[in-house]
Amino acid sequence: MCLGFPGRVERIDELTADVDIAGTKRNVSRIFIAEELNIGDWVMVHAGFAMSKMDEKEAKETLDFLLSVANDEEALEEEFYKNLDNKTNQDLDSNHNHENHNSNSNAHKCGCHKEDGDDGHSSNHNHGSGHGGDKKGCCGGGGCGSH
Repeated sequence: MCLGFPGRVERIDELTADVDIAGTKRNVSRIFIAEELNIGDWVMVHAGFAMSKMDEKEAKETLDFLLSVANDEEALEEEFYKNLDNKTNQDLDSNHNHENHNSNSNAHKCGCHKEDGDDGHSSNHNHGSGHGGDKKGCCGGGGCGSH
């Protein structure tokens, strides 16, 4: 699909014209326009070429329409990425159970955070489950229940 944008001519030389397209300045070729081109005229610009002159009212209506489509598309894109971020965060939260998470790679099988050479346990040491009642020999011989 080809898409042209209306622009207002600001400067003219032999083969080109400086055109303002919604605040963006472009130097475009004017070789396809047979009629005389003047500063202040509106032209349809496509692929670096002024393709035809156009009426100011039509140019402004077309430009307003194209800008509204672009704004709608931008809003849809922002909503898409916001929803994608929310879904990703929800997926991460549902797959990450903080109660069973053990961040210490050196933890004993019992799940405590005592490392080799460590004389104590973390303050949230909890061995209420996972031992099957046998806590002997864990954490220095006295068993987990001794801490």
